[in-house]
Amino acid sequence: MKQRLFVLDASPLITLALGGALDAILAVDLPIFIPDMVYFEVTRHRDKPGSRKIFDWVKDHVENLHIVPTETFREYMILLEYDPKTRVRNRGEVSAFEVLSDHAIGDESARSFVLYEDDDVRRMRALDPELGDKVSLVSTGEFLVMVERVAHILKADDVLDLAQQNGRNVTKIAQDAARQPNPEAAELAPYLTPKG
Repeated sequence: MKQRLFVLDASPLITLALGGALDAILAVDLPIFIPDMVYFEVTRHRDKPGSRKIFDWVKDHVENLHIVPTETFREYMILLEYDPKTRVRNRGEVSAFEVLSDHAIGDESARSFVLYEDDDVRRMRALDPELGDKVSLVSTGEFLVMVERVAHILKADDVLDLAQQNGRNVTKIAQDAARQPNPEAAELAPYLTPKG
């Protein structure tokens, strides 16, 4: 069975960038996929917090990361040509579901982990019962705890504190998740590489 990690939301990338922990994603010994629309959202305005760090990080690790082309992004780029004021609104989320459908739910041989923002994980679980046993939703806080416990390369609370100091609104949900990871997050542990 193929296992993969999907980063389907801009928020975990921004939180990890502002917390100085983007490389934590690379501790996962799985192919890592990011929808092109999500990547575009977080890198198009390089003056926004974390954007330049994410852009440079992806460029530096292109061999480990897969930017997944989506119809959503293709259509957005066409619309942008006709109207430069076209808004991104909800397109990242639409591209996330597109990638999930095409590469996770639609692939019978796949087992996928989805890194999502803490506030949105509960909503994602409620929205799509098809996710079932094939997809494990892991929040940013839960992910950081697993990296701390298994890979020993960071302290989850330190990352969240630094992200907050750098202007990220780290919610109580993220802080709680960083203390009590769910069983879905624990399933990621065998794919984390301990620091050597």
